[in-house]
Amino acid sequence: SSGDHPDAPTPQSSPAVPVNGVTPRLVTTFDKGTAGAFAESMAVARDGTLYVAVTTWSATSWNTGQVYRVTPAGRRTPFGPAITGGLITGLAFDQTGHLFVGLAAWQEPGLPTINPGVFRIDPNGRATRVLTLPNGAMGTAAFPNGLAVHGRYLYVADSVGKIWRTRTDARRVVTPSRPWLSSTVLTASAGHFGLNGITFRGDVLYGVVYDSGLVVRVPVTRRGTPGPLSIMARNTLLKTADGITFDAIGRLWVTATRSGTVGSGALLTVDRTGRVRLVAENTS
Repeated sequence: SSGDHPDAPTPQSSPAVPVNGVTPRLVTTFDKGTAGAFAESMAVARDGTLYVAVTTWSATSWNTGQVYRVTPAGRRTPFGPAITGGLITGLAFDQTGHLFVGLAAWQEPGLPTINPGVFRIDPNGRATRVLTLPNGAMGTAAFPNGLAVHGRYLYVADSVGKIWRTRTDARRVVTPSRPWLSSTVLTASAGHFGLNGITFRGDVLYGVVYDSGLVVRVPVTRRGTPGPLSIMARNTLLKTADGITFDAIGRLWVTATRSGTVGSGALLTVDRTGRVRLVAENTS
């Protein structure tokens, strides 16, 4: 069933281990349901409110995804409708306050067809599908993962090794015939995931490749086309890298699982020279 997806660890309550003097603080937890659940991505609104994508697994049908709004004090409330499919993935805000939500789905025997793609949720919580991507069996279907907004465009990391692009203000569902970028560097090398989290700094897109332990960079040209792809960092600590973002001083922050172990993870930084530093980890 869709509930046994390999990227579906059950949430753990063990505290993170402080590294280099940094001790993470638990903000909130989510109900794991009867078959497990997975909090996959986060995005922060302009007012500092955190939005989290949570999928609750089902052993007999498609899973249910829900975005939650979390205040700095840890109070959480649902935002937008429940989204049915395999897994809700990346989150990203545009300049008008609309939240984009990735949906991974694939052909599952005995279950209704649901296409992978992206939904847009307006500030009032109304959701509209804006992007539909190629379907297929698990491992061959497009797997929209990390999302990033740059200018008027939404960029979608596809973990089979592609990047898709669409206008943030699209008024109808877009079904692109080809990706914005496709590269073997971005594909999965061990049968799991390739390109995962993405983010922008200036006019350059940065992404992490889950299986290969890479940070890659792709400039966006003035015409909007992808420039040459290059590797910024390669490190075993970056294997199973997932989410990424830049801080105010240009340092790249990366989350990763530890050796693929359920319930364990790490927080890393990558400086401009490609040097990787472990900040905190949970080794439960």
